[in-house]
Amino acid sequence: MDPRLANLVELQKAMAVRHRLQKEKTELPERIKAVEQQLAQVGATLQEAEATFKEHEHRLREKEAQLQDVQAKENKIKGQLFQIKTNKEYQAALQEVENFKVKRGQVEEEILILLDTVEDEKRVLQERRDESKAHESRLKMTLDGLQKRSAEIDAELTVAAQGADAVAKNVNPDLLARFQRIFDAKDGVALTPGNGDYCHSCQVHLTPHVVQVVKRGQDFVLCEGCSRFLYWDSELGD
Repeated sequence: MDPRLANLVELQKAMAVRHRLQKEKTELPERIKAVEQQLAQVGATLQEAEATFKEHEHRLREKEAQLQDVQAKENKIKGQLFQIKTNKEYQAALQEVENFKVKRGQVEEEILILLDTVEDEKRVLQERRDESKAHESRLKMTLDGLQKRSAEIDAELTVAAQGADAVAKNVNPDLLARFQRIFDAKDGVALTPGNGDYCHSCQVHLTPHVVQVVKRGQDFVLCEGCSRFLYWDSELGD
């Protein structure tokens, strides 16, 4: 292989590492933000479930207080029955007692329904608390890993940049500029294998003549499909 082309192969490898790290660094803040939003959502969902449970508990307490009030009023009327002197007043009092009985039955039914609701929600809420705790723990571990990675990546980028710069010194400046333009335009891949009669980046078919030129490795060949430099990767074979 022409030494100039060999230098481009090494340059592609070195620059690809730096490109990958730069891309990872760019994406890290959004990944961290996404995990933080998931953490917030876990907390909000649990708070909503707890608020619903507390609301039904409060309604149950209110109904129990209402039942006590209805029973007290009913008992009061019953206690006054023996003091009533006229039949008309007695019948009216009996009707009032009956009305309180009906009301008491309605409230008791509502209390039974609320008791079932509160009991079910208490069980579900505990399950959600357990699930939220486990989910929150996993998310925090992920967040810690991302934050740790954020602290590490700058050091790795420095090393990668130094490696790429060292290889770039061996490349002709005009060829380097050309390579850089393709590298930037093609998402970090300026040079790609041409083994197997096709470009390994855009999959375009290569003519037998192009394959032979690439295989010899003595000339620079650009893919007609994606304009990347082509080279023969001996590890891939034919």
